[in-house]
Amino acid sequence: MASKLSIINMALLEIGEGPLTNTLDDSSAANATQAIYEDCVDETLRMHSWNCATKRATLATVSGVPLWGSGTAYQLPTDCIKVVEVAGFTAWKIEGRMLYLPSGGSPAIAYVYKMSDESLMDPLLRRAIAMRLASGVAVRLKGSQETATACFRKWQDAIAEAIHKDAVEGNIDRVWPMEFVAAHETGFMSVPGGTE
Repeated sequence: MASKLSIINMALLEIGEGPLTNTLDDSSAANATQAIYEDCVDETLRMHSWNCATKRATLATVSGVPLWGSGTAYQLPTDCIKVVEVAGFTAWKIEGRMLYLPSGGSPAIAYVYKMSDESLMDPLLRRAIAMRLASGVAVRLKGSQETATACFRKWQDAIAEAIHKDAVEGNIDRVWPMEFVAAHETGFMSVPGGTE
C-alpha cells in the first residue's frame, strides 16, 4: 500500500540506499528524508493542478480587509497549496493566505490541497515526489552531486510524465490541440458546443 514510507523508500533505493523499516528510524537516511519530505510534497503539488489533489470550497469573507484599495478579501482553506479556479471570476489575486476579488459574493474555488494520505495520490505523482526527494538527499547521503543531478533530471522527467497523464483525465474547459491548429491557419477558433 502506498504510504509516506513507500515514497521515502523509493527515493532511497533510487540513490542506492537501503529501505527504512519505518519513518521514525534513527538513521541518517531517515533524518535526511524527514527533514525535506513535506517540502518536496508541497513543491510537487504546486507544480500542477493534480486531479487527485483537487478540492472545492466556498470561501468566507475576511472583515476589515483590504486595508486600502477596492475589492473583497476571502480566507483560503488551511490546506490550500494552490488555487486552480475561482468560479465566475476571471480577475482574482492571492496575497498571503487570502483571495482578493474585485467584488463581493460567496466565491467557490477549486484548489490543490496539502495531501496527508499518500494512498490517495496518483502513482505517477508519488513517483515524482520520490524523485524530488532523492535529488534533495543525494548529496547528504551519498556525497555525490552527480547522483543529485541525475535524480533531479529523473524528477523533471517524472513530473512531465505525471503532468501529461494527469492532464488528459478530463476535458472540461480544455482547448483541444486541433483547435489551435485551425486557429493558427484561419485566425478563428471554434469553441466546442459554441458557434463560430
